[in-house]
Amino acid sequence: MSHITITENDTIVLHCMCNGFPPPSMRLLKDNINLEEKNSSTAKNAINSFRHVIAPVKCHHLGQYICLASNAIGVTGKELYLDVLCPVRRLHNREVLSNSGNVAISAMDGGVTFEFRAVANPIPDQSGFIWRKCTDTNQCRVITSTERVHIVTDGTISTLTVENITESDYGMYILQVDNGIGTSHVEIYYLKAPDASIPDYMMAVVIAGPIAVVFLAIIVVMCYKYKRRNTTGIVVIPMVDIASTVDVRQVVARHVPSRERDDNVIYHEINPQSLIRETPINEDGATMSVATTTTPVRYESLMRTGSAENPPYTELMEK
Repeated sequence: MSHITITENDTIVLHCMCNGFPPPSMRLLKDNINLEEKNSSTAKNAINSFRHVIAPVKCHHLGQYICLASNAIGVTGKELYLDVLCPVRRLHNREVLSNSGNVAISAMDGGVTFEFRAVANPIPDQSGFIWRKCTDTNQCRVITSTERVHIVTDGTISTLTVENITESDYGMYILQVDNGIGTSHVEIYYLKAPDASIPDYMMAVVIAGPIAVVFLAIIVVMCYKYKRRNTTGIVVIPMVDIASTVDVRQVVARHVPSRERDDNVIYHEINPQSLIRETPINEDGATMSVATTTTPVRYESLMRTGSAENPPYTELMEK
């Protein structure tokens, strides 16, 4: 088996070629997965071949490649192992133990675990994983395992666990991973204290409060509309004397109903003190005296209509 080593982002061409009789069919497999195939030629003793190009080469292209040729007589093949050198990067489909992404929130005396899964070739050794803790003064120190802090590295996986969290444990953590290919990979993590939260019963009050206010406002509006619909208002009718020579003390406007009188009569009280009337002017320029009423005036509604034989009318009487 041949062994070829190339660097990531290079280009490689796999050229498979065979001949035989009957003319063979050809296939290219990677890790026993079929990548490409070509049917046999109809010409006798013809050379059957194809080219498989990989550009650019990535880390996941590394593996074993086999070029197979087969006909009715038998099967033969050629194996090739492709080694792709690639720098460290994070495995995106990684499993997270106890933190959401790279930010963990935990109360004091609690615990948290940060995890990193790498993709790299070659695989970095344990000395290639370096954990650091950074303070607010931007000074970062290398972390080593203690009674509360545990660092475990196995192959491409490295975890940092902090137990019995104290105030000094909050802040930023940096993991630097290097395998000697390209630049080092740097991963940043944060450990934060939980924010002050509202208790459940207080949250219920906060949510229910505005809802109760809205319902109360609706009830008040409905009651107000109902009251207006069922309340008889006060009708104020301005009054002016018919003639300046008449001293009117009290005027009663009475509606004389039809024969079938409805006893449901509505009266309205008028406060004479609230009546403000301007002095009328005759056509000859003389002014008319204004009578000031001193007693309430009673007004009987004239909304009723009589028949043709007994039309409604109004009487003015002086008491």
